[in-house]
Amino acid sequence: MAAKVTRLRTPPARTLRTAAEAFLDTIGSPNTRRAYGIAIVKTVDALDGPGPGPGPDGLIGRSRALDSVTDAEIGAALKSLWGQAAVILAENLRRYFKPSPQAMRDLTALLGPGSDRRR
Repeated sequence: MAAKVTRLRTPPARTLRTAAEAFLDTIGSPNTRRAYGIAIVKTVDALDGPGPGPGPDGLIGRSRALDSVTDAEIGAALKSLWGQAAVILAENLRRYFKPSPQAMRDLTALLGPGSDRRR
């Protein structure tokens, strides 16, 4: 009696960009999809580099496997994006970028009251 071999069909590996597309496809409202899409594309670009294609969501092209991304990488990318989106105040700079004391003195002198360089 000969053994029968059956090929198992496995779906292609999930990547950052395909996972983002799959999530965005579940959102019904076009305004919500657009807002989430902007945030998700920026996060994917921070983790994977800019997308190579000019797609409507910026998600076309090859990408890293989703299971190769660590929680620490995601946290660092989100913290960086939040830091870039924050209003430029000394408190936000201290919170997100941890500048040196000398850099904070220079910034305070630059943005402080009575400064000629302040705009």
